[in-house]
Amino acid sequence: MKKLNEQKAKVYSEEKFRILPKIYQKWNYLHSKYIITAFGELAPDNKFDKDKLRALAWVHDIGKTEGEENHPEKGINILSKDFSLDKIDKDCVLNHGSSSKPLTPEGRLFRNADGLSLFYPEIIKLKYDAEKKEGKSPEEISESINKMYEKYKKAYADNPRAIKLLEEKYLSILRI
Repeated sequence: MKKLNEQKAKVYSEEKFRILPKIYQKWNYLHSKYIITAFGELAPDNKFDKDKLRALAWVHDIGKTEGEENHPEKGINILSKDFSLDKIDKDCVLNHGSSSKPLTPEGRLFRNADGLSLFYPEIIKLKYDAEKKEGKSPEEISESINKMYEKYKKAYADNPRAIKLLEEKYLSILRI
């Protein structure tokens, strides 16, 4: 069975996400790209397997191709058919959300990067544009972003570096 690497994972996710509307394809691409960027900001001198983490960034939401509910578990099922997954792979995919409890240092870094990725300006703009098309007012969208910020701020209470970066990103988008 194949091992995940960044290039295989990126191509694999692009193929799998083709079944979803273009906006979701774009979302997955940007979200994955900014998770990878967040790794460098959260742990610039980390000793983790960077290729492994970048590969997981591309495929961690693959379960969403079968629906939002329980997408991490669905993702493991999908990925297990095509790749050999180890403990770290499974921990990152299963525990990437704000309410998760990763078991490995890589999983904790991945969880923080996943949430932080949501606060890059390009992601916020995509969220804003998508919600505006759905008929939400600018005030409703701003409130949604504020709630998201508060959720992640609480979730990251044990990681001062993640909190600092989250606050910086949030304040920068407020100035846009």
